[in-house]
Amino acid sequence: MRVPSQLGEMRPDSRRDNAARATRVRAWHALIGGVLAACCLGALAVSAFPHVAGAPTTDEQLGPAHSPSQQLGALPSTRPGAGFPAIADRAGGSFERLELAPDPLGSLPRRAPAGAGGAQALRVAIVLVNFTDTPEEPFLAGDVTDVIFGAGDSVASLYDEQSFGLTRVSGEVFGWLTLPGGPAPCDFARWADEAAALLDGDTLSAYTNLLVVFPETAACPWSGLAYVGGATAWINGQPSVRAAAHELGHNLGLGHASALVCEGRGERVAPSSTCAKGDECGDPFSMMGSGGTLHLNGVHKLQLGWLAPQNVLEVSESGVYELAPLGAPSGGPQLLRLVRGSGALVAEYRRDGLRFERFGCPPEPRPGVAVRLAEGPVNA
Repeated sequence: MRVPSQLGEMRPDSRRDNAARATRVRAWHALIGGVLAACCLGALAVSAFPHVAGAPTTDEQLGPAHSPSQQLGALPSTRPGAGFPAIADRAGGSFERLELAPDPLGSLPRRAPAGAGGAQALRVAIVLVNFTDTPEEPFLAGDVTDVIFGAGDSVASLYDEQSFGLTRVSGEVFGWLTLPGGPAPCDFARWADEAAALLDGDTLSAYTNLLVVFPETAACPWSGLAYVGGATAWINGQPSVRAAAHELGHNLGLGHASALVCEGRGERVAPSSTCAKGDECGDPFSMMGSGGTLHLNGVHKLQLGWLAPQNVLEVSESGVYELAPLGAPSGGPQLLRLVRGSGALVAEYRRDGLRFERFGCPPEPRPGVAVRLAEGPVNA
């Protein structure tokens, strides 16, 4: 059964619009080859450029490969081969890196990047599936429609705001569709194949992404799973804005936003060569980290084509530089980049005042200047 889109009401934001105000950042070189100090937050975020579809997986990019059969049940023999990266996101911020058979629906390069002659249109087919052994329908298709495509707080609204209108998410919810068997073992690849088969080819060809949603089950030890740079993702249980937006970010080619923890004598200190890599999803300022539905960080926005060359200021000497807030469109610099080895240190300015740029009180993330280490090239 096809379920038409049902749009919720947009909620008014009574807070004063102050997102366009700029801040100044003082930058200087340090002895370790270019540490950027800018209102140091005690933790340095890391944004690694993820695996490109079809390229070999490296430890730095996606870590060691894990066989899906070890944790998630064996892949069916109808999808031979391996090597396409995927990430399974678990509750509490843990995750599993996988190498799966290639995504049968293709990969991101078949779609034009945002900013190239207009907005990037992501058309998502969401298929709700249950099983003959457990045919319950624990949530409504209309509620899923509102979470993903609604005019209120939704995945579509989040991507529209943080991309400055350059990435538009739309689509439709199908189901419930009942698949044979039960949810154990966690044969997610077969479920996606069968869900796609229940939609005729002409219907599926109208979409760029497939999101398979099923009732929550302990048989799948993750809350969401997605191909990195592919077109297919899965949600275990009722979707939330954060979960669905995060998995769609993986489909767009993004890895996790991590954190370096810099401590001395048990206290937070300025970034230095003694910093240790902390939580894989430890960036509190990004939906690809632990930031809930906060915008992507600037490195990931740059990767997706949402920032233009004039939004990146490359510096090589001490000085005072002005940055516009990252959350709103600007014709001036929004990222400050200091090349360091094969990567760069990048500063960005985050400010309250938008629907999804909502910061809390300590110890929650606060608005201000954030500094992150980008592993790999950072180019507009």
